[in-house]
Amino acid sequence: MLLQINNLSLSLTTDNGIFDALKGISLAVDAQQCTAVVGESGSGKTLTSLAVMGLLPKQAVHTISGELLFSSPTKGTIDLLKLQPHEWRELRGKEIAMIFQEPMTALNPVYTCGKQLFENIAVGNKLGKKAIKQIAFDLLDEVKLHERERILSSYPHQLSGGQRQRVMIAMALAQNPALLIADEPTTALDVTVQASIIQLLKELQQKRGLGILFISHDLGLVKSIAHQVTVMYKGKVMENNSAQEIFASPQNIYTQALLKCSPAANPNASVLPVLKDFFDDTPQGLVKKEFIAPAPVTKKMLSKEPAIRISNLCVEYGNDGGFSFFKKKTGKKVLDNVSLEIYKGETLAVVGESGSGKTTLGMSILQTTRITAGTIEYDGLSVSLKNYKARKAFRKHFQLVFQDPYSSLNPRISIGKQIEEAVRNFNPDKNSRTRTIELLQMVGMDEAAYNKYPHEFSGGQRQRICIARALAPQPQFLVLDEAVSALDVSVQAQVLNLLKKLQQELGLTYFFITHDLNVARFSADRIVVVQHGKLVELQTTQELFNSPQSDYTKQLLGAMH
Repeated sequence: MLLQINNLSLSLTTDNGIFDALKGISLAVDAQQCTAVVGESGSGKTLTSLAVMGLLPKQAVHTISGELLFSSPTKGTIDLLKLQPHEWRELRGKEIAMIFQEPMTALNPVYTCGKQLFENIAVGNKLGKKAIKQIAFDLLDEVKLHERERILSSYPHQLSGGQRQRVMIAMALAQNPALLIADEPTTALDVTVQASIIQLLKELQQKRGLGILFISHDLGLVKSIAHQVTVMYKGKVMENNSAQEIFASPQNIYTQALLKCSPAANPNASVLPVLKDFFDDTPQGLVKKEFIAPAPVTKKMLSKEPAIRISNLCVEYGNDGGFSFFKKKTGKKVLDNVSLEIYKGETLAVVGESGSGKTTLGMSILQTTRITAGTIEYDGLSVSLKNYKARKAFRKHFQLVFQDPYSSLNPRISIGKQIEEAVRNFNPDKNSRTRTIELLQMVGMDEAAYNKYPHEFSGGQRQRICIARALAPQPQFLVLDEAVSALDVSVQAQVLNLLKKLQQELGLTYFFITHDLNVARFSADRIVVVQHGKLVELQTTQELFNSPQSDYTKQLLGAMH
């Protein structure tokens, strides 16, 4: 066995005392095999992987016990928990490597990708520049980045998300490790790029004999790559079995509930089930309860009156993002002659690969991106307003919920003050504290949240808070930019249900940007497919899934898991 974790327990020192983060974790990874660890945020998945890499923050570790037995190709079987810092330096990166979740933050933004890859290759190897460059070329070929010179000379921001992740994989493979840890490696990527990265990892696994420890909250991805699956909940292993058995016949209450909460498992539901529908979490353990399907949401009648009319919209960015005083630059066309209507009270989902123009289309509606040509009208009036007061009045009706609730809230200001600021900005005459508490309660938070800070909440709670802040001006139109992609499956279900409930109660119109077609199928009345800045298909959700017209849409649907 390449990696054998036996009874790993970990307690951390926190501001609130000692916290038992891992409680007797046991799992195994073999060569040419993939073991996936799944569970909600806070279940201990990433802590387990950091323990294997020797990257736990020492100042926070109170106690750690158990065994992490690694079959080193050079040193034989060793217990990773007993290694000294100098021994870790010989092992980490060379025999055990890691791919992190977000390549944009894992890569150094001020160095080219080539410089960073060369550095990884050179560590511990006495090689000349020519030999290092040839190894870099071979690695880029292996991860299917064939524009080798361009990739090596590019900075991370000049590459797409999928290209950056492939560079990260090349860097992880530079020292030919035996064990690869992949921590949520495709979370931020669109469905076709996800599929290609998973296929790449499977090929590398067979070619190099890699053992892979795959951390994910995406059950569909896990099904497509894993041989063994370990399901975790609150620091404990709930179930450990082959992937085939886990997905065909899960034995544990928690595993069963987790599989039933995803949009993929409920393609025709108007409300998604959540974990508490299946069990009660008691001090004695999980207690199964009779499942009662959530009451369906009454299907809203779509207005035939457009809220937004977009005509022949074009947006261009400069090739380097800048401009010149001396000559007109040829721009990159991000949106090319896009025309569509968005009806009052509907959810229009926008899908397409990274760089297709989805977010630019949303930002154009919000007037945060300069339009090159075409028009956008709201209730028959142009949204291209020059007057500040007119712009502010317009923006009261249009709000945005960002992808990452962690970075879109100010960590130094209390939740109540952040929402109050939005209330006062658009409704100065209202009692801002009372209104803020109303908004928190509207999204399922209690009054106690008012004086707390963002770090005191889970990811799902933070996204609820972001939704409450977006509702402060009493908007009619919300742009949801990948608003649930950073959330695990059970929390995702809660937020999607909340968005549907609010739409019914407040008559909101949603412009839902997503790379997850299962989320689009559950949420949307109609779906627009964008490729290379062009609108390639626009149909009702049912029509698009039943009879897609364009080859690109068929490709997207074929990559679903």
